Amino acid sequence: MATGRRLVVLGLLFCGFGCGPGTMYQWGEYQDLLYAAYMEPGSVDVQDEIGRLSDQIERTEQADELVPPGVRAHLASLLYQTGDAEGSASMFLAEKEAFPESAVFVDGMIERMKQ
Repeated sequence: MATGRRLVVLGLLFCGFGCGPGTMYQWGEYQDLLYAAYMEPGSVDVQDEIGRLSDQIERTEQADELVPPGVRAHLASLLYQTGDAEGSASMFLAEKEAFPESAVFVDGMIERMKQ
């Protein structure tokens, strides 16, 4: 009988190991878009990428989940490429607010945008 209980306890422990928390951030399409942008330049239309990242950020925030570090900054750089300096600055500031450790990077990017 004791062996049966041990097996049940061990079985429950093993099941518990597979039920850990999910990922901290909701990466969505970001990793695939970033990979395509670097490995196959020009394969993703900038406007399409802006739309997809904007949608991903919106869905993630509406689900009360965490937007990964760098996603807003990446979107900011895309917006700047299209001439939307105001939208770009807004996204950079949102990145800085979400990740204060990015302040030096973000402040530098905003300063470069002003030049």
